[in-house]
Amino acid sequence: MDMRVFWAVLAALSIAGIAVLGYQRYREYQAAEMMQRAMEQLAAIPAQLQRNAAATTEAQRRRQEVLRAQDVMARTLAADEQCIGGTVIRVNGSTYVQALGGDGRPVACEGRMRLRPR
Repeated sequence: MDMRVFWAVLAALSIAGIAVLGYQRYREYQAAEMMQRAMEQLAAIPAQLQRNAAATTEAQRRRQEVLRAQDVMARTLAADEQCIGGTVIRVNGSTYVQALGGDGRPVACEGRMRLRPR
């Protein structure tokens, strides 16, 4: 009877040991998978940063284009304005009035565009 108890306890311990080893292997497998996913995510970061940088560069380029267009629109003479002798003149029928800037000085022009103040 003692031998049967011994073998039963030995079998139970062996099964428990195998179960513990199996659980440890399962946890190691899970950790390895998590590490693999983390490595894949880390590997994707440079590409994402590059896409973000390209998008930022494109947005800056578009913003600059908009600012240039706004500048051209702001500097273009109105329908009632003419550039005479390098100065903007407002024409209203037979009345001619020299356009003045915010500083009280005449507004310079060339062609159909105001010149930028210096």
